[in-house]
Amino acid sequence: MPAVVAHPVELTPADVAQISPLYNAFVAELGEHDAAIILHCGGHRKDRARLTDYLTDCVIVAISYECFTTFHANHGFANPTNVLRSWINTNVDFSAYTAAELPGDMMDAYKKTFKAFLSESTQGG
Repeated sequence: MPAVVAHPVELTPADVAQISPLYNAFVAELGEHDAAIILHCGGHRKDRARLTDYLTDCVIVAISYECFTTFHANHGFANPTNVLRSWINTNVDFSAYTAAELPGDMMDAYKKTFKAFLSESTQGG
């Protein structure tokens, strides 16, 4: 498992655009506004896993904390939940994350929410 950095400094959207092809793909399809919100959601957990892609790391947190569903309106996403869910299901590779031992309680406490979100994605919900 790759090393996990404790309490890293969060990156700006411009920084992430330099290192994350996935971030750039998201911006191209769904806009910079929602991409920036996802990065903000990632900030809910400073100790989150840093595995394959910065945006994916933040998506994991957003799913776990129900940012795309229960707190969708609170975060101010422009795209509806089903559009975000569909894009994530099509474009985000979670294999490294579902197989990894993630830090702290991240996956343990939110495993049910995470699995439900992915399940709803595969069912087109």
